[in-house]
Amino acid sequence: MVALLVIMAGIILLFTPKGRALAQEVFHFFTFAENDVLPLPSGQPAELPPPTRTAALTQIVELQEVTPAVNPSSAMSYPTATSVPPVEANAPIWNLSIEEAEQLAGYEIHVPVSLPPGYRLDNVIFVPQTQEVTQIYSFHPYSAGEQVILHQRPSAPDDVIGQSAAVEQMTIGGIAVEFVEGSWFGEAGAEAETWQAKSGSSRQRRLRH
Repeated sequence: MVALLVIMAGIILLFTPKGRALAQEVFHFFTFAENDVLPLPSGQPAELPPPTRTAALTQIVELQEVTPAVNPSSAMSYPTATSVPPVEANAPIWNLSIEEAEQLAGYEIHVPVSLPPGYRLDNVIFVPQTQEVTQIYSFHPYSAGEQVILHQRPSAPDDVIGQSAAVEQMTIGGIAVEFVEGSWFGEAGAEAETWQAKSGSSRQRRLRH
């Protein structure tokens, strides 16, 4: 009963202003927004709604089973070897190899020890402005946008999450990890975006020395 009361007190505390302020000090990798609605920056062009299209004729076809590749690629395999130079200063550089990204970033890039069947490395991106390296691993055959995206940078990002977001803390291999499910979503042309806890997207942050 004592343990239950302690847990309940902790839950109630997180829903109070003082509790949220305390949570900001406890959680190191995520910043809680004041609420679950985040205004979009002003002065940026809004995305136009997609044009209305004539509905296509309905066709009924048999379902086909989608299976991973028989011989899945290793975590280091990469289909493209030609990098794309930035069109302007501080613009992201796409289609790099891990070695090229390490040379540009000036630090060691950590890659997965292994990948789930069907996933392979599809892109490596370097952002000069933040010194961030992004690795994109996609499922093949590609169907519904199944991806694992890894970000690495020398300084912690200012990752803002909704006020109602639930952050979990854990330790993996002796490394502190914070995990949160959800993402921001805004309709085309909207002036604000809303935190969606059940969006199917999740983020994990860890600090590695």
